[in-house]
Amino acid sequence: MKTEQPRVYSNMPLPPGRILRREIEHRGISRNELAERMDCSVELVNGVINADAPVTPEIARAIEDALEIPAYLWTRLEASYRATLAHNRLIEQEGRIHDSKLDDEYAYGYDEQPSSASILRDEGE
Repeated sequence: MKTEQPRVYSNMPLPPGRILRREIEHRGISRNELAERMDCSVELVNGVINADAPVTPEIARAIEDALEIPAYLWTRLEASYRATLAHNRLIEQEGRIHDSKLDDEYAYGYDEQPSSASILRDEGE
């Protein structure tokens, strides 16, 4: 019998735009250049990077074309970010305190985690 593991939420959601910003900085690409590669406006790129605009499937595909990082990674990051925001809103509404302590099976020290940009590059290969 398979037992379901509880979904673990962060109290600090990570928007995909933060990873995108780090990735273009790592590659030495400006926001203007990324917008050109994506065939979109700089305002849209800034919106994604600042978490003001969601990463839609179309935007994810444009990022894939521009940076060769699979679109499914960007849409998964967006879905995870939105789910975490929604979960945290529910926690606040219910007045519960968010318990950031995780079981050892799920917990990682900050220094133990690879950078988000390296994860994307590794999975994109």
